[in-house]
Amino acid sequence: LAFSPDGKLIISGGDRTVRLWELDQILQDRVIGRSQRKYENWVNSVAFSPDGQWIVSASNDSTIRLWDIDGNPIGQPWRGHEKEVNSVAFSPDGQWIVSASNDSTVRLWDIDGNPIGQPWQGHEKEVNSVAFSPDGQWIVSASNDSTLRLWDSNGNPIGQHWRAHEKEVNSVAFSPDGQWIVSASNDSTVRLWDIDGNPIGQPWRRHEYWVNSAAFSPDGKLIASGSFDGTVRLWQCGWQEWLQVCCNRLHYHPVFQNPEKGSDVEIAYQTCQKYVWNPQFPKQLHNQGAAKLKEKAFSAALEDFKLTVQLNFTSHWKDRLAWQSVPTENQ
Repeated sequence: LAFSPDGKLIISGGDRTVRLWELDQILQDRVIGRSQRKYENWVNSVAFSPDGQWIVSASNDSTIRLWDIDGNPIGQPWRGHEKEVNSVAFSPDGQWIVSASNDSTVRLWDIDGNPIGQPWQGHEKEVNSVAFSPDGQWIVSASNDSTLRLWDSNGNPIGQHWRAHEKEVNSVAFSPDGQWIVSASNDSTVRLWDIDGNPIGQPWRRHEYWVNSAAFSPDGKLIASGSFDGTVRLWQCGWQEWLQVCCNRLHYHPVFQNPEKGSDVEIAYQTCQKYVWNPQFPKQLHNQGAAKLKEKAFSAALEDFKLTVQLNFTSHWKDRLAWQSVPTENQ
């Protein structure tokens, strides 16, 4: 499923069809949609162009198709992948389309359906999901090889595979500001990453089965995930994740070389040292919280977490974190 940029239309793909829906009709329980049966197999992914004039779809018949807003297919199916195509996405300027396939490759296409260059080889297994960064400079992909990869727009892999998930990665998405990437995996977790491929904090564990999809809210403050356990969950980034981001940004800052005793810089340094750069702290915190939850001492556990957050965490330091473009309420 995908919303049009103006929020008035929804495109869906599935039973060998691509179908366009008007949101007003759905809200009025009038399930009227325009359907086109043009595929020989299941439709796996659909996306609107940024201007809302075009729709791209990907299918298990190994092809990609472009449609106009009235449901008319534009030209012939795009052929270039050797196996099922799992995911498609438009670039922010609407000039390019990226696709991911079970042939273990990522491909870039122009709007006329011409493949640009050679397939991007970098994953060892099927590629399940691709996404453009908001500025169009980067593409992230997720694969059954349990990794993510970052690419430039020319198909050059940036750095090494991103490894943290224990099983297949089904979905990836950029945050609206392009600074974060969220991923969903068959290891039943959701993970947050920075643009350099560093996993932020611990994996988010609340789903009981495979997590199939994850997406940011338009303001970037929330993440939604959907799972084979039959649930949808809404997440906010915890204070530990944001604190780790801030500490990582400050790790090599000159101001930390000789912090004055009792200064805000020293407090900041000690906070980072205790809660982020000391690898034992997350384990200790987890064990402490788990023990109290096991005893059903929920109020006591909550107080412990509040004290942990507040310790050496002065309001002035919060201002410094906010200056690092971290939303204050998440601290």
